[in-house]
Amino acid sequence: MMADSTKGFSKNEPLKGSMDFNYLKNKGLHYVQQLSGGIWTDYNAHDPGLTILEQLCFALTDLAYRSAYDVEELLTTSKDNPIDAKNNGFSSPRMVFSRHPVTSNDFRKLLIDGFWQIQNVWINPVMPYDREEGLCGLNNLEILPSLAFQKQLRKDPNLENDFLKSLRTFLNRHRNLGEYFGEITLLKSQPFKLEANINIHRDEDPDQILAAILFGLEKFLYHPVAFSSFEELKGEKMDMSDIFSGPRLNSGFIKDSALKDRKYELHLEHFQKIFTSVSGVEKCWEIKIDSQPERKFLKIKPGTYVNLNIDDSEDGVFRTIRIFSNGNPMRTDKNKVNNLLLELWSKNFRSYQLDHYQEDYFEKNLKGNFRNPGKYSSIQHQFPLIYGIGKEGISTRETDGRKAMVMQLRAYLVFFEQHMANHLAQLANLNNIFSISYQEKSTTYHSQRLTSVVGYKDLEIKTKSDSGSVDVNIGFDSNPYTSESESEFLDRKNRLFDHLLARFGEKIDDLPFLIALKLNLIPNETEFRKVLLKRKSSFLIGLENINYYQNKGEFFDQEKYSFEGLSGIEQILLVKTGIEKKNSPLVSKMITKREGEIFTDTDYDYQNPKVKQHDFLEGFRLITESEKKWAITQKIERGIPNIHFGPIGLKRLMKNAVDFRKYMLSKIKSKTDSVEVIFQKEPNTWVGLLKAPNESEAIRKISETIHYFRQSNLDAEGFYLIDHILLKDFLDKCLLGFYVVDHEGKKTFQSEWAKTEEERCTLLAEFYHFGKERAFYFREEKSVVLKNSLRQVLAIYTLEEGETFNEQEFESLVQSNRELSMLMVGTDEEKGNLGLSEVEMIRLKGTIQGKNFRQRRVVLNRKQSTGTVFSEDFFDQKISICLPDWPARFQDNNFRDYFESLVRERIPAHLRVELYWLGFQEMEVFEAAYSDWLGLKKVGSKANEEEFVKSSLAIHNLIVGWKGGARK
Repeated sequence: MMADSTKGFSKNEPLKGSMDFNYLKNKGLHYVQQLSGGIWTDYNAHDPGLTILEQLCFALTDLAYRSAYDVEELLTTSKDNPIDAKNNGFSSPRMVFSRHPVTSNDFRKLLIDGFWQIQNVWINPVMPYDREEGLCGLNNLEILPSLAFQKQLRKDPNLENDFLKSLRTFLNRHRNLGEYFGEITLLKSQPFKLEANINIHRDEDPDQILAAILFGLEKFLYHPVAFSSFEELKGEKMDMSDIFSGPRLNSGFIKDSALKDRKYELHLEHFQKIFTSVSGVEKCWEIKIDSQPERKFLKIKPGTYVNLNIDDSEDGVFRTIRIFSNGNPMRTDKNKVNNLLLELWSKNFRSYQLDHYQEDYFEKNLKGNFRNPGKYSSIQHQFPLIYGIGKEGISTRETDGRKAMVMQLRAYLVFFEQHMANHLAQLANLNNIFSISYQEKSTTYHSQRLTSVVGYKDLEIKTKSDSGSVDVNIGFDSNPYTSESESEFLDRKNRLFDHLLARFGEKIDDLPFLIALKLNLIPNETEFRKVLLKRKSSFLIGLENINYYQNKGEFFDQEKYSFEGLSGIEQILLVKTGIEKKNSPLVSKMITKREGEIFTDTDYDYQNPKVKQHDFLEGFRLITESEKKWAITQKIERGIPNIHFGPIGLKRLMKNAVDFRKYMLSKIKSKTDSVEVIFQKEPNTWVGLLKAPNESEAIRKISETIHYFRQSNLDAEGFYLIDHILLKDFLDKCLLGFYVVDHEGKKTFQSEWAKTEEERCTLLAEFYHFGKERAFYFREEKSVVLKNSLRQVLAIYTLEEGETFNEQEFESLVQSNRELSMLMVGTDEEKGNLGLSEVEMIRLKGTIQGKNFRQRRVVLNRKQSTGTVFSEDFFDQKISICLPDWPARFQDNNFRDYFESLVRERIPAHLRVELYWLGFQEMEVFEAAYSDWLGLKKVGSKANEEEFVKSSLAIHNLIVGWKGGARK
């Protein structure tokens, strides 16, 4: 919470120098004495110079007083308009400290808060294995429906499908990178009967006691989650960052302690503890589950939750839980008990309109009184009347000389007053200075006209742009009232945005934009600064959500593919590199056509390389800087230029065609000569592009060409992020197995194939158990086989074509696999020793022997009915990013290094990411496959399931091919 802005004061408190009139006056006199020496010796009050000094000192104290206003007051622009917190970069604690769900508890909070149908939810990671590498990041859900939803389901069972569909969409929208939600189980009711005899104190109300018992039972059985209010957490002395950490909720705050693990067994001791914990209960006896005295616990069936009957039926709690007092049975009023029970629920489990309250609370603490700091009243009105510069003026009978002296004094004082008035204008426009919105025609130095000076119009030199407004904001080249040029504005505004971004520990690096400037993708320095400003402004405007969604995965909406649907890493990469988000392919349709369809030949053939470069180039000249500036100012409509480059590589074309230095004009000898334009497509190789009637037309044609290819470069800039776990669908209906990878990264043993996950777990356990013993390895002619005690094959190492295997190599293979088995399932001592040896093998031995030793691994894999085998570690929280290699900026090694370092800096630490720079044909193939996959994923119908599996497999095969071909 913001501190109380109310300030006390004391007469003994020393004034700041800027507010101390006497201090300023004495300081001024000291400077006057230093500067004037013996010229000015009269410092008495009647001296005009001293009068002017006193008036200026008085005005300065007023400036200092207004400058000391609280920031809230300086940002308040009028009585009726509150501070625009968003525009000035102020964020509420909820927006700053919150973070997209990361842990299972975070997701549980988000789901409980987002769906009234959910009483509680449990997220179960699918992790049937320990150290093996395989499909990871898949989570299953178990949902306990709320009591209200249970009632609706009994009336209309079809509501379940509608709920699960909306829940699936919600989960896909909020999933994290590398994660996916699999099976969703809406738990069904499992009725059970609970019997008990309870004796209470004679003075207790049996209805209240029974209501408290039922409330305790329902809390225990139904796992309700309590929301906390902001005041409650503040009362517990929690820090603001702790209160708002986690996902953004709308119904209150949920503590981690309120999220209990699901119980799968209910013991008699649990019920006894609930009964005896109620105040007024003396004892309980004959507690029975389902009328079975010998039964000590109830095991909850998979996919169900236990349901206690609260009704008048034979098995209802009003009949099975019997209340006694002094051994005598007590009657209870069912209606009264239900009302008391409802009251207990409403007191302990309520929700809050947190989204509105949090923002209101923030805005109430960001209020200021409007003080109108920009209003300036001329000090000339404070001078003695004899000076004649105030409202009263001088007598019309005064001489012209006297009138001229008054005008001179006014003009002399205006020199000082303009600075003071501008200072106040700066204070009044503080909200504009710190605005995070970028406007083309704006300023960071503000000014105002001295309208309170008598006769100011007679003193002012008019300008064409003089608007007469209070804030003179005339645009560029410069403001005559502040002398701020466009270059100064862009520089200052960029630094202001840097400051605002630094509040959040963020920045926009210049490097990717400087590379674009160097390559002429940004035409000049001014445009470069404007691009930076626009990028920083958009980053600041969206920062609250961009930071919040850093770990979020992609969401493919059925209607549109919006910026919000991008993953968090994609959003940050687009913002910080200046790449524009695109919904169209990166492979241009123009480029995919045949060359003859792209460009048409001119009426002359001049494409052969020149042999004598020096003699040849003497007849041509480069384009001058002034001609470049003129070309930039020309309005150009994009279209395919009517030129022909001849055979040229795409990467060279995209880079050279935007460079003015690659074009030359023929030197004209007379006004009637036409101008020829040549282009350097390779070192020492020039081709004739076109002829123009004059130099201006030639430069315009060159500008059109550069503009066209500049836009083509920007259109081709982009990337695709592929979250591997989203391609997992083709793994269904496959046989399951695993294989071993040795220190050199070579595949050795491949297991037999299992039909179910349980069979594979058993096979893996046997592989480790028998793999520890030398006696179960058998050498055959073309393979090495590991068998169990029943001589059943567990795994086989098959020799490659032409590979030989001597006894020493056989023993080395066996020993390596034995060590791996002990590393996986051995004793703690064996695991510790072997783990240390593994590290030494990788770090020390690899260095000494000059080999790239790796960690031995067990990788899960699957086999389709076609016989094709896939490694599951492809889906082990891995991401691939593919980019085109032909745009000019993407060819620059500095840009590639920056992009890759940014990816690795921003990607969540547990994810592994690979980048691939693809050639034109590779990208064309990928985009076709990706378009098919994306279209089928958005449709999401069962009818297209087979096609979707095929499209997922196609993308998988492409990525594996890139990796094998080292396309990085």
